[in-house]
Amino acid sequence: TALLQRRRCAVIVPLKAGGPSSLGLRAAAKHFAEAVDLPWWVRGVPGYTSRTRSGRTAPTATRRNTRSEADGDVDADADDDVDDDAEDANDDDDVAMRLASAFVRLRRDYPQLLGYITGHVHDLRALLAAEAAAEVAGLPCLAPCWGQPRASELLLKCRGGASAMLVTRWRGGCGGAAVGRGVGSVVRSAEEVRALVDEVGGFEAADGDSRGAALDMIPSEAAFYVPGAVIALLSASDAARGGDGGGGGGDDSGVVECEDGTSEVDWSCVHTRLVDRKTAG
Repeated sequence: TALLQRRRCAVIVPLKAGGPSSLGLRAAAKHFAEAVDLPWWVRGVPGYTSRTRSGRTAPTATRRNTRSEADGDVDADADDDVDDDAEDANDDDDVAMRLASAFVRLRRDYPQLLGYITGHVHDLRALLAAEAAAEVAGLPCLAPCWGQPRASELLLKCRGGASAMLVTRWRGGCGGAAVGRGVGSVVRSAEEVRALVDEVGGFEAADGDSRGAALDMIPSEAAFYVPGAVIALLSASDAARGGDGGGGGGDDSGVVECEDGTSEVDWSCVHTRLVDRKTAG
């Protein structure tokens, strides 16, 4: 959060537009980038977390000498025609090669990068994959939240952190959340976050990287956002009148039901409200 406030970050790196899990996470990254007023790397990286691995086999065309690519011996864009939009396989070697290739391209697009910061907390395979890919690209990989059982709480507690969190994903029946505490609700205290986490089964069930994550959130208001920025969920009708569509298909609540039994925000109804800088001051 301090790096964001000091404008020391260069780019937000989303996942590629792949399967259902990747689409929601990519949309969240886009809104976050808007709220912190940073570019986002549209190409993105392939899904490599437990939540975005599908079990399908990755294209054999991506089995390549990525380290040679990092040294300039291979065209970094040579595999652009490969179907990289599918969520990744469980094969660690495939995931590592595709992720490393993406990091090399990221470094070439943003040569000023000094490091890569990831939000991984409990997904060890994802952290190791990110560290290995960053090493190939010549970047240190930092995971400031790693191992923190109460990472979302800390974000609300820390100085310069978030002042409100938007619940973007919730598994119904995990203890019966009270009205107003499900998908689309905004929580403003660490105690409220802890209650939600406990209801879905504890911090491991609430880890956004885990397969079938029972709970996920995004900062709605934060000190590291540009002044006046708010990420909010609108009803489908309100979004249709004034929003920038982007997926979805939910009812007027702005919430959709997922195949895995969770409910998630309809990301076409999520909007980043920014103060018009020409009239704000």
